Amino acid sequence: MSLWTNVSVIAIASTMAVPAVAAERGADQAQAPQSAQGAAQAPQAATQPAGEGLADITVTARRRSESLQSVPDSITAVTSTNIVNSGIKSIGDLAQITPNLNFRDGSAFSAGFYDLRMRGIGQAQQGWPGVAYIVDGVPADSPDALTSGSLADVERIEVLRGPQSALYGSGAIAGAINIITKRPTDVFHAEGRVYYGNGNDKQASAAISGALVPGKIYGRLSANYRDDDGRINSASNGLNLAPHHVKSIDGRLIFDPTERLEIDLRANYDWEQDGYAYQDRLPADSFITNYDPSFDARRAYAGRQTRKFAHVSGKISYDFGGASLTSITAYSHTRQYGLGDACYDDLNNPRYPLATGGVLCISNLVAYGNAATGAQNVDVFQRSVDNYDTVSQDVRLSSSADSSIQWLIGGSGMRRRALNGFGTFQQAANNGGNLVPFSNRADDKVDTWWGIYGQVGTKIGNFELTAAARYDNQKYTDTAYTDINKQTVILTTSPSGVLEATQVQRAQAFQPKGQLSYHVNQDVMAYVTVSKGFRAGYFNSGTFGAPEHTVNYEGGLKTAWFNHSLIFNVAGFHIDYSNQQTSTVINTPPYRVPITIPETKINGVELEATWRVTHAFTLNGSLAYLHAQVSNDTVSPKSPRWSGSIGAQYTQALAPDWTLNAHADMSFHSPEYMFINNAQLINSNQFVNTRIGVDHGKWGLYFVGRNLTNAKEAMMQAGHPAGATTRYQTDPRSYGFELRLNY
Repeated sequence: MSLWTNVSVIAIASTMAVPAVAAERGADQAQAPQSAQGAAQAPQAATQPAGEGLADITVTARRRSESLQSVPDSITAVTSTNIVNSGIKSIGDLAQITPNLNFRDGSAFSAGFYDLRMRGIGQAQQGWPGVAYIVDGVPADSPDALTSGSLADVERIEVLRGPQSALYGSGAIAGAINIITKRPTDVFHAEGRVYYGNGNDKQASAAISGALVPGKIYGRLSANYRDDDGRINSASNGLNLAPHHVKSIDGRLIFDPTERLEIDLRANYDWEQDGYAYQDRLPADSFITNYDPSFDARRAYAGRQTRKFAHVSGKISYDFGGASLTSITAYSHTRQYGLGDACYDDLNNPRYPLATGGVLCISNLVAYGNAATGAQNVDVFQRSVDNYDTVSQDVRLSSSADSSIQWLIGGSGMRRRALNGFGTFQQAANNGGNLVPFSNRADDKVDTWWGIYGQVGTKIGNFELTAAARYDNQKYTDTAYTDINKQTVILTTSPSGVLEATQVQRAQAFQPKGQLSYHVNQDVMAYVTVSKGFRAGYFNSGTFGAPEHTVNYEGGLKTAWFNHSLIFNVAGFHIDYSNQQTSTVINTPPYRVPITIPETKINGVELEATWRVTHAFTLNGSLAYLHAQVSNDTVSPKSPRWSGSIGAQYTQALAPDWTLNAHADMSFHSPEYMFINNAQLINSNQFVNTRIGVDHGKWGLYFVGRNLTNAKEAMMQAGHPAGATTRYQTDPRSYGFELRLNY
């Protein structure tokens, strides 16, 4: 349970009520349509009377609705109120308040380039995330999906730490993030938000909800808009290098034709345009912690990446009385295109000119900017294309909520087709500005998966025993072409020495999980868990990254004290980790190179506490220890030994209908290596965020600030695509004012 979970529960006057039928219809959505009173709730955090304990939260981590403190797993749960108060708008924001969740942002190259690490388990470029990302029961089909859209219309986030492969599949080797969006209400409800901040950052979002046919059909429509020049400009000429332009719309319909049947339909479309390829350029790796302004990003051309995401899904839930059936069908369509400078400098005002003139670019090409003549390159560009089309299906049968033996059995399948392309282009002075391909490659990949899974649990006195397991069968294929139009096949040598057009790999895995918990009393619960994790393999530029496997041992204690005004939880774990996937970027084709670390041993401890000092004031704290030791006596990259956070929420009535709402938090981490073999060490750091304002009736006005101290650090391992070191920087300090409306 998260320290932040219990801040958020202050916003809930009582424990979430989940009718039995609703719980059986869909454990992924553990709330009923809001009442008229809930729909008219003011935008501020509500408070509980002094002396009452912190109310608990209902979560669906085990595919059924149950109290967070009673689940024998390490879980961070964040409600919609806490999402607002903590300013959580992205996975990176969520990572700052979640123990041992480390988000390293590589958006200085591409919006979908990042490393999300949970308990030292990260990912490789074009590989699958180690943390399953699930929105209303639908798993994300690519790493890019985790950084698309927003968390503006989310009811609850559940972060499950530790392998969750038994129930959530091979993408959950390190854990799972469940996103539960807001359900339609049974009465009319509207809410909105506008924001203006530095960098000319203009944001707006709105949602309306209500019954189309009272008692039978409910609908919700939400939209999100952002127009932001960004806070990273070219040091040589002031070009906006990191803008954010977003337009998205989400729609949801819920049909309740009978008391036993529910049909839940969702659709959303998200269009984004962001900066692309605007990394800093450094003389060498040793400068990775040197933030002299002269090393800041410089570009003559501001790269741009356009991203389009479309998703549709349908969920059918039927309650048989003693059991319930749930079926979720989904289709995802993704199109991404980026074009940016591959010289990593301003060619018209270079920081790193060659002695002979010009600037060294990717693949050892040279460009001269506006000074180019004849056949000399004016510029060298890079392009990336990442397209996905995915169909997925999950169906399961589960026991009723009041069954003495809790069980479920299900199966799932997925077919994903991906086109990943990367190329470089020369622009010669005598060629009229046309781009001429220099090196191009596109990989047409098809992943086909199916799996079956099950779980059973029962209580014997104060003990609870739970067993779960999953079997996965997967096939991966890759056909390489010389361009994204797929005109010429690149033949590959098979392991037997035969040239082949399509590479094929297969994998199977059995992933069991066993848990034993003991409830000392209603406020103290101890548990132990043994589980296996599995992550799918992947093709990256024709090279296959082998699947990963883990064996996880965990023990924990969840406690509540002083009538639930103090929550204290602790968990310790050991992970045996094989075939760790990571990657790097080099200066020659195919540029993207997978790396496998054969064996890693991970040990860690997580502490979380929440103390409601008074009815108006709550303190929170977490501390995480992590030691990820590689077999060659180095440590895993992007895995700080110590990390944690501390925060406070203060909500106090000032006058009739006026309330002060103040929040502040600070997260920190110890030094960590960005790359394998203890390379590229960055310093410890702290990040400070705040939100303070007043609520009056149905509106509120707030000052919002993130990274207020303007902390800087390298976010990803340095690459070497142009004979130098490229650094991925943090987003600088942001601040602005937010107006919220709620009717």
